[in-house]
Amino acid sequence: MAGFLGHQLSEEERETLGRWQRSEQKVKFVRARILLLAEQTPNAAAVARAVGVHVQTVRDLARVFRAEGLAGLEPKPRPGRPRRFGEAAAETLITLLHESPEQHGAADGRWKLERAAEALARRLGVASVGRETVRQLLRRRRHTWQRTKAWIRSTDPQYAAKKNGATG
Repeated sequence: MAGFLGHQLSEEERETLGRWQRSEQKVKFVRARILLLAEQTPNAAAVARAVGVHVQTVRDLARVFRAEGLAGLEPKPRPGRPRRFGEAAAETLITLLHESPEQHGAADGRWKLERAAEALARRLGVASVGRETVRQLLRRRRHTWQRTKAWIRSTDPQYAAKKNGATG
């Protein structure tokens, strides 16, 4: 059964679409699913139902693909001010939050948003980082800031071995 896409995908296009399906970018994932289904499905409505998008989205995507190929389906830069802190800042924040807050001046041993923002600013060498920036960086990594976290301290010299499940 021939699909409404109009032609068979090449091996190179299939490989690219396979990579897009494993991408963390939702746009690429959805576009890859649509094209792969459109190659085999007889109409746009069936593809739209299967993927969960509007039928016109499927038609537009197929039209752009026929005219420009996969290059035309690459996500375009979005308008607006570029992000000030990228993925490296998010990774730095996650690493920072796995350190003891006491190393960063927290006498009570708790990470708070303000304290995390100050520590991140020092680590990145910038003047300041806002609380909402910390929240957004965590959100990009699918983490949430739910409440103040406390570090557990033990006076037991065997604590590390016991914590890691070692027997001795």
